[in-house]
Amino acid sequence: MKSLGILWGLGLLVLLLFPGLLYLLVNSAYGKRLALPVEPGAFSKAGFAMNLLNYTAAGAAGWDTILTKADARLNPQFHMHFPVAMVMLVPSFVLLVIWLPRFRRWERGRTRSFIILLGILTAGLWAMLAASTWLGGLQWDFSEESRFYKPIVLLWLLPCSLSLDRLSSKDLRKSVAFYSVALPIALVAIGEVRLGFLRQPWLALPDSGIAWIRPYDNNHARFLSEFASLRSHKPDLLIGPDPRTMVELGVPIAYWWILQQRSAGYWTSQDLEIWALVEPQQVPSLLAGVKGVCAAEHVAVPAGYPFVFYILKLQAPGKAADNCQ
Repeated sequence: MKSLGILWGLGLLVLLLFPGLLYLLVNSAYGKRLALPVEPGAFSKAGFAMNLLNYTAAGAAGWDTILTKADARLNPQFHMHFPVAMVMLVPSFVLLVIWLPRFRRWERGRTRSFIILLGILTAGLWAMLAASTWLGGLQWDFSEESRFYKPIVLLWLLPCSLSLDRLSSKDLRKSVAFYSVALPIALVAIGEVRLGFLRQPWLALPDSGIAWIRPYDNNHARFLSEFASLRSHKPDLLIGPDPRTMVELGVPIAYWWILQQRSAGYWTSQDLEIWALVEPQQVPSLLAGVKGVCAAEHVAVPAGYPFVFYILKLQAPGKAADNCQ
């Protein structure tokens, strides 16, 4: 039995370390990277810790979804962003005060072992987010992405349900613990069902089939794929804010809002054709920031299209300008 416990422990350790090891392996396979300077104020230790707390505690019950949608509704009316992170601290602390004592009082058994396992998995998740942020040069705060938490934090609802299942119907109706999770989950469910019935489905991009979540216009959704089909080849690189274009065309993408943090600009060691889809106000910094552009074509887009489209042809230093023909 002791050896079996050791094997289980080693297996769990490998499970926790594998994502980080895979990250290091893939990252090292690309060789030396160009390190971008960290934008002042882009990373905050306090903000990182607050994200871990909020998306683990309040996020398990769905408060992140509720407050994010509240911000989306209030912003157009009052022209101000709802302080989602600060407000989410309130349900986070309330849930911790309610549920931590209940978990600590749980007698020994399979459920208690499962709670301990969830604690280990949650700690491993936090370590992975911290390592990813650090190894990425603090250029991207991985703790801000709520989707990274969901596969683990939603499992905390299982011991919550088992704890509430021990109460009688009368005690359940009076239980603060019950309403602390049932109320936000019910609000999220009602909101999603309402959207499912009332909102028009997202348009699908023609080749990948993933959703086009920009303005609801079929011409917009089809534009990039149809434009690519009329050309003899795809670009070597995309620059833009939307990763869906990367999936649609099957070429790598670089986010311009990250690239423009490097004031020295960019250049290439080989000829490249770049398709840049940027916001109108980003055009001057795009044209000034990419070095070695031997040809820049402004492509006409459908009316109301959310991006300005440029095709940039880059010539490597010391090579003939074959790419610019």
